[in-house]
Amino acid sequence: MNRNFDDRVAYLTLLRKLDEVLIEVRRLAHPATKISNEWLDTEEVMQVLNISRRSLSTLTRNKRLPFTKVGHRNYFKLQDIRDFLEGQEHSKVIPLSPKQINDANPQ
Repeated sequence: MNRNFDDRVAYLTLLRKLDEVLIEVRRLAHPATKISNEWLDTEEVMQVLNISRRSLSTLTRNKRLPFTKVGHRNYFKLQDIRDFLEGQEHSKVIPLSPKQINDANPQ
């Protein structure tokens, strides 16, 4: 009798965990959670702007390029990168086309 109860508890626990996994898979598959289309990490920004890590650090330190820190990594909104490029008139930064920016951030 006790073994049947233990088996049933284990079975129900497994079903609950599977439901949690299914909910998480659905959440991750939802388009609203695909932030990779909207955010670039440091390496991607350096590639898009064709600048060094030190130059990027200067831009962030001088608040010319906003970022969000998650853990030990910096992330940049793609729109902020576009705005920065549009605001550059006389700079070493070479503006890229939207296609080049999208190529640097494959979906």
